[in-house]
Amino acid sequence: VRDRFLTYFVLRKEINGHLHLALRERTGRDVWQNLYEFYGTETDKPTSDRPLTDVPGEMNELIRGGVFVGPPTSAQQLLSHQRIGAIFHQISLPETNTVMLPDGLNWYLIEQIKQLPKPALIASYLKNQFG
Repeated sequence: VRDRFLTYFVLRKEINGHLHLALRERTGRDVWQNLYEFYGTETDKPTSDRPLTDVPGEMNELIRGGVFVGPPTSAQQLLSHQRIGAIFHQISLPETNTVMLPDGLNWYLIEQIKQLPKPALIASYLKNQFG
């Protein structure tokens, strides 16, 4: 059984008075191919001791311009061949933010997100956080 550790950055923003979250379609060849997820990084070890700003430059500016919402949320999913641990950091961006999302990420309304195919780990997080 392989261990995987994911750190997700849940970007949220009010657009025209409606809450939007940024997601991307996973295109890599793995169990989550063609499913939607938040921007994240993956390691073979837990990353709770790693600085949050230790992410690719494209996300640094977005994270610095936002406000963390509450404490991080953790979750786990056990598959037949791997254990997946995830930490979700919710970051609220001001409506005036003009920094472009990294390639592949798009803004979606919560109602749109409910219709997108997602891994169980992401679906559970969304249900717990946004109903």
